[in-house]
Amino acid sequence: MRLPFETIVLDVETNGSQEHRIVDLGAVRLDRDLRETDSWSSLIDGRPMVLEAIQVNNITDEMLKGKPAFAEVHGQFDDWCAKSDLYVLMAFGAYFDIPILRAEYSRLGRKFPHPGHALDVKSILWWEFLKRGLPCKRLTVDHALELLGMPFEGTRHRALDDARNEARMLQKIHGRTPP
Repeated sequence: MRLPFETIVLDVETNGSQEHRIVDLGAVRLDRDLRETDSWSSLIDGRPMVLEAIQVNNITDEMLKGKPAFAEVHGQFDDWCAKSDLYVLMAFGAYFDIPILRAEYSRLGRKFPHPGHALDVKSILWWEFLKRGLPCKRLTVDHALELLGMPFEGTRHRALDDARNEARMLQKIHGRTPP
């Protein structure tokens, strides 16, 4: 399968507060044949961290001290994305990650610079599992990897590693051999 666009699979980790400030943003670029060609990531000072978030992503206030605020890194991320002349964003649970990302731009008074609607990796995988006779009531990254017979690579709940594992799953269900 060859896509008519490149794909940027992204993941965000947040501070866990009600306003969900991004503390970790990671993304991988997939070419039209779903091969990873590049990656981008940054820890972002979105303090203070909430205890429940620390327990999930192991990112602490101490780790974020001295890291740039979203206002300082969004331009780098936007420029990195713009290296693709035509791309679509994807995320596992795009219904969460994309609104969080949009909210960060909104806080800065900026228009969301990324084209079109985001695609949801979770929905794509869910559909694939249904076709394979593996219906799931609840689907996590770990469960999806297990159903595909793939190990998690890297550190769980770190944005770049999560994005990379999500990309690997897309590659596998579309007949591409993940690296």
